[in-house]
Amino acid sequence: MVRAMPTDTPASADRVPWVVRAARSTDAEAWHALQRGIYAEGTAFVGDGAASAASLAARLRGLDPREGHVSLAVARGEPIGWVELHRGGARRLAHLAVVTVAVAPRWRGRGVGTALMEAARRWATSRRLRKLQLHVRAGNTGAIALYRRLGYEVEGVLRDQVAVAPLGGGHAYEDEWIMALQLTAERP
Repeated sequence: MVRAMPTDTPASADRVPWVVRAARSTDAEAWHALQRGIYAEGTAFVGDGAASAASLAARLRGLDPREGHVSLAVARGEPIGWVELHRGGARRLAHLAVVTVAVAPRWRGRGVGTALMEAARRWATSRRLRKLQLHVRAGNTGAIALYRRLGYEVEGVLRDQVAVAPLGGGHAYEDEWIMALQLTAERP
C-alpha cells in the first residue's frame, strides 16, 4: 500500500509517499531510532526505553511468522511508524495477539496509524485469530480515539498503573486501559 501524504507545510503541493511493509532485520537501526524518539516523548509507552538495535534485529530474525509480525510504515526510506503483534504463548491464549503500535509525532493524524492497524488486522485474520488486544495509557487520547474508531473496546482498567512524574514527595500515576477488537461476530 503506497500513500501520498502532505508534508509539514499544509499549503505545499509537495506530497511525501509512504508505504506499510513487513519489517526486515536490516531495518533494526532505523527502527531503533524511531523507538528512541517515541520513548523520549514519555507519553505513550510504559517501558523505560527503546530496545537496542541489536536486540531488535535478533527479534526480527527469530520471529516465527505464525506467532508474530512486525510491519513498518516507511517514508523516504525511513520508518515513520510500526505495529508489532505477538500471539499468546500458551495454547489457551493462541486465539489472540497482543498489539503494539506507534507513529512518529510529525506523522500522526495522517492515516499512518490506521494503515498500521489495518495491517495488524489483516495478519490476525489470515491466522484466524479471534481477538486483538492492546494496552494504552489513559492520557493517550489520540491513540484511544483511533482504537475506538477501529472498533476496539475497553475491556479493563489498570488503576494507577504507570508512574508518570514526581509530585511533591511522591509520584503521579496514570491508568492503563486494556482494549480489544473481536475479529469474529461470535464472541468466545
